[in-house]
Amino acid sequence: MALINTSRTAFIVVLLLLFWGVTAALIWWPGKPSPAPDVALSLTDGRQLQLSQLRPRVVVLNFWASTCTVCVHEFPQMQQLWRDYRERGVEVIGVVAFYDSPVNAMQLVQAAGLAYPMALDLSADIAHAFGGIRGTPTTFVIDGRGMIRVHSQGRLDFDALRETLDAILAESPVPPVEAR
Repeated sequence: MALINTSRTAFIVVLLLLFWGVTAALIWWPGKPSPAPDVALSLTDGRQLQLSQLRPRVVVLNFWASTCTVCVHEFPQMQQLWRDYRERGVEVIGVVAFYDSPVNAMQLVQAAGLAYPMALDLSADIAHAFGGIRGTPTTFVIDGRGMIRVHSQGRLDFDALRETLDAILAESPVPPVEAR
C-alpha cells in the first residue's frame, strides 16, 4: 500500500510541476522572436503613427483596461519604467483595450498622472494584429528591429522586464533621443 501512495504522490507532484511550468511559459515566454505587426496607433495626444516608425527604438506595448485592477496597480511601475528607459531608446505605449470605455480610461490616466503615450484600440485592430488579446494586462516587448521578444499575459514581473530591456539594449544600443 505504501508503494501505491508513493507512486500516486509522485504522479501528482509531476502533474503540478508540469502545470506550473506551462503556466509560467504562458505568462512570461520570450520564445523565438517573431515580427511585430506594423499597426497604426492613434495616440490620445492626437498623433497617428505606424509601429514601424518607432524603429530603432525598443517598444513596450501594454494592453490594459480601466476595469482591470492589476493594470491599475501596475500604473506607477509602468510610469517609472517609462521615465527610466525613455532616454535610453525605449518607448512605452499603453493601449486601451477595445472593450473599454475611452472616457473612463482617459479619466483614469489623468487621475493617475500618467505621462507615457496612450493609444486607443476602438476597433480592436491592434489586438487582432497581435493575435488577439485574451485578457489584460497583456504586454509585448518589441526590439529595435521590429521583432517581438516577449509576450506576457497577466501581472508583469518588472524586474524581469527591466532585465530583458537591458539585454536588448546591450545587443544593439539605440541612439539617445530627446525626452518627450
